[in-house]
Order: sequence, then C-alpha cells, then structure tokens
Amino acid sequence: MMLEMSFGGKGEARNLWRAMQSVFAAGYTTPDLARRGKSGEKIVPRSLVTGWI
Repeated sequence: MMLEMSFGGKGEARNLWRAMQSVFAAGYTTPDLARRGKSGEKIVPRSLVTGWI
C-alpha cells in the first residue's frame, strides 16, 4: 500500500503483490503467518522469503 498510495508506484506495488502471492501459493510461509494444524505449509525464515520476493 505504501508503494502505491504514498509513492505513486502502482506498477511496483502490483509486482510486489504478485511475487508475494506466488511464494505463498507455492505453500511457503513465515513463522508469524503460519496457521497451526494446516497441512502442507512450508515454514521458512523471513529472510529466506524476503530473498525470494
């Protein structure tokens, strides 16, 4: 939201959301976003996910 609303980076914001969605769609998540009992989640450190995005 900050990229789009504050800095006028609509394209950049869209690209960031797409990258995040692709990582989460592949089943990867960070410990703070993991849902207990959900099978198939691959919990990885935030630093790793940040590098992928």
